[in-house]
Amino acid sequence: MNAFGIFMMRQYLITFPEELLDAARIDGATEFGIFWKVIFPNSLPAITTLAILTFRAQWDNLIWPLLVVQTPEKKTIPLFIIQFASEKYTDEGALMAAAVIASIPMLILFFKLSKYFLSGAELFAARKD
Repeated sequence: MNAFGIFMMRQYLITFPEELLDAARIDGATEFGIFWKVIFPNSLPAITTLAILTFRAQWDNLIWPLLVVQTPEKKTIPLFIIQFASEKYTDEGALMAAAVIASIPMLILFFKLSKYFLSGAELFAARKD
């Protein structure tokens, strides 16, 4: 997890209503029970948002795989796109097709998790008012 993820989760959890935690304590919940049954389910939008952003950052990572990958069968998609673009005669249409194919997993992940992602955005907007 990077520093942005820690900051985002901290900012989300700072604004968590203390009344919910107090109500759970009055009901006799342990601190772990409060976390597992109250905080964690209500933090799913922030966790999902962080998961999408982290996956996207790693999916588009170019420098680290460029440094460590030695064999062609272990190359990542961005490395193949860079290699394809650096050829002497590059077919721009094929390059664009490769870029679209490389973006498909990100689109699938976003659409699968969009209800959490968008509800997280709504919660952040509501808390600023």
